[in-house]
Amino acid sequence: GGGGGSSTKISGGTPPAEPVSPISKDIFDDIADVPWAKDAIVSLAQMNVINGKGGMKFCPNDAITREEAVKILICAFYPEADTVEIPFSDVDNSAWYADFIKKAYGKGIAKGINASEFGVGDSITRQDLITLAYRAFLAKGYIEETADFSSLDTFTDKNDISDYEQTAMASMGNAGIIQGSNGSVNPKGNATRAEVAVMCARMVELMK
Repeated sequence: GGGGGSSTKISGGTPPAEPVSPISKDIFDDIADVPWAKDAIVSLAQMNVINGKGGMKFCPNDAITREEAVKILICAFYPEADTVEIPFSDVDNSAWYADFIKKAYGKGIAKGINASEFGVGDSITRQDLITLAYRAFLAKGYIEETADFSSLDTFTDKNDISDYEQTAMASMGNAGIIQGSNGSVNPKGNATRAEVAVMCARMVELMK
């Protein structure tokens, strides 16, 4: 969710490149209603990490799909990763998302919804998104796997977090990357494009 808050900088690898030529803050005409995400969206667009959906539309409140989320994480942190063979029958090798999934699979960031399907076109829940981001950040050395789950105590709905997502959620909470909204993290709700931008921008900031 949105909101401020401090975070601890963590040592690690190389952050994404800063933009060479700034993109106008008016690149998208539909982000005024998400003021908590506007700077993050524009900043990541300047880094070529995110893009809109045509014209000047970012569609910040749309649910983000699994392949869109993977694309953002790969563009931000592993643009030069190798593509590998994948076992997913629902991935069209000629589609725009194919290489991003292949890179994410090769880095151990993204798995399928089962052994033979990636889940192309499926919306991604907040807890699944955070787990993908956690794996990407862990491999970069910018976050540590935690045994301290106290950061989850700030969320009124912490019991809704699936057992297999708890370490990722707690680790990202401890680093200040997830902060929730109005006391909850809504782990099984669908993540929006604006929420992904804010999370990713916080991760990039930690890398500086």
